[in-house]
Amino acid sequence: MSAPQPRPITILIAALGGEGGGVLTDWIVSAAAQLDFPVQSTSIPGVAQRTGATTYYIEIVPVPARELPARPVLALAPGVSDVDIVLASELMEAGRTIAGGFVTPDRTLVIASTARSYLVVEKMAMGDGRYDSARLIKAVETHAQSHLLLDMDALAKQSGAMINAVMLGLIAGCGRVPIPAAAFERAIRADRKAVDANLRGFRGGLDATTNANARPAVSGIANEDRATADADALVALERAIVMPAAARDVVLAGARRLAAYQDLAYAQLYLDRLAPIRAADARVGAGGRLVRETARHLAVRMSYEDVIRVAQAKIDPARLPRIAAAMGVSPGEPFTVTSSSSPASRNCARCFPLGSPSASSPRPSGAACSRACIGGWRSTARRCRAFCASGCWPSCAAGGRNRTASSKSSTRSKRGCASSPRRRGFRAISRSKSRNVRGLSRAMAIP
Repeated sequence: MSAPQPRPITILIAALGGEGGGVLTDWIVSAAAQLDFPVQSTSIPGVAQRTGATTYYIEIVPVPARELPARPVLALAPGVSDVDIVLASELMEAGRTIAGGFVTPDRTLVIASTARSYLVVEKMAMGDGRYDSARLIKAVETHAQSHLLLDMDALAKQSGAMINAVMLGLIAGCGRVPIPAAAFERAIRADRKAVDANLRGFRGGLDATTNANARPAVSGIANEDRATADADALVALERAIVMPAAARDVVLAGARRLAAYQDLAYAQLYLDRLAPIRAADARVGAGGRLVRETARHLAVRMSYEDVIRVAQAKIDPARLPRIAAAMGVSPGEPFTVTSSSSPASRNCARCFPLGSPSASSPRPSGAACSRACIGGWRSTARRCRAFCASGCWPSCAAGGRNRTASSKSSTRSKRGCASSPRRRGFRAISRSKSRNVRGLSRAMAIP
């Protein structure tokens, strides 16, 4: 009587479009093939805009093929209640696998990221349409045999790699797949694409599995902009906040948003404006609901995304290293980043606080600065930084302390718009292009 076939290890990967889920699957298959393990993978590509799942399914027989009595038959799709490992790059995707019945308390290990990428239905809601992250985490803890929840997106940013490399490290360190880490590293090197960055991400995920007891905070709102919470002053400001429990997470998120948008004084102004709302909420017995909704809308309106905010993002010191890491630029290798969506000169000139008594140095005219520093519709990061250092926007690099949030926009008459230099230049280019077309037509008509 022949020995029974060993049961394959089943892995279901739930990823988002553009995260390299297909490459991750190829790495796992390549590592298994190195050990002569029978392996098979299939993929179900999803649709864009976060309305469909992008899943990959892998079955690995943890025995070399030469030791098997017969060639194994592997499935093409995951079966309900028949998955050993669920690997999800986003918390809602982990919830979808639970809803589909693939996660069971008797066998399934769930490795999921606590980061959220909001669904279309969440974004299009008139109010706060986000799903409760605490309920998703509770569902994972209830339905899975074991689980590992961590912020994969943060690990990927720390290592300067794509999230799929971090996910590979988590698979290698979870203890459920009998493939050594060296085999996964050889698979990354054999792929010959961003090898150094992918190895960093792989090792970052591998190291993260050593702390299996790590658990995230349950509030998705309070976890936004956590990088700014490392500053001692911001932590002290957060501890001093006195708000109803139902509104505290939104108020915290608003304070962090405005501290990153401008500075701590601006975040304190936000809290001062909420003080009378908190008193009114207590008088009418709203239970914090009035403060919560007011805090949410006020934070958005106090952080208007204007031209200066765009410039602030362009000159962020972390921007160029992040781009260099994404492009795989070697140390010392020169490269230039050109932004083709910078504002026009006249739009920049309208933002200059010319004649402001807060200016510490004399400033040239806005038109002169915009011509010298911005140069039309294209600018480099170095030029934009020099523009802000020249005195036109003295506080932009420091967070825009002299900026006043406003949602007002200027309008021009049709005559003024048509007579603007840019519109006149457009008509001149159009006439020149028309003459070229007529000349070409006549040239083609010559026998």
